[in-house]
Amino acid sequence: MLGDQWYNAEKYVKHGIGKKINIESLTATELQNTIESIIRDERYRKNILKLRDLLQDQPESSLDRAIWWTEYVIRHGGAKHLRPPSANISYAEYFQIDVIFILLLVVLICFGIIILSMFCILKKFKLRKDIRKFKCQ
Repeated sequence: MLGDQWYNAEKYVKHGIGKKINIESLTATELQNTIESIIRDERYRKNILKLRDLLQDQPESSLDRAIWWTEYVIRHGGAKHLRPPSANISYAEYFQIDVIFILLLVVLICFGIIILSMFCILKKFKLRKDIRKFKCQ
């Protein structure tokens, strides 16, 4: 199952509006039997009608609510007070460019220190090698 499908299936079972079946071991006959048992069992129908009544018990229709909110936004000149604060941040704040630059700077400094220390170590070994050659001659 992908995403939240397992959660949805558990909610269907909890509310008595569906059954959860294992997709890995699903056969055509098991799917058919499950569908037929849900269609025949009156409890599922009653539970779905009860859930529908709960969800539709609202003081106004969806269209009336949409009209009211549209008029509200027009009355208040765009209703900027309803916008979340995150809607007004810059791209630099949104992508946290300051944090990225600091991390990049730290990585570059560490990389520079490593290269500089390797250069110094190699220079000392080369200097010792040159001194040994000079003493041997």
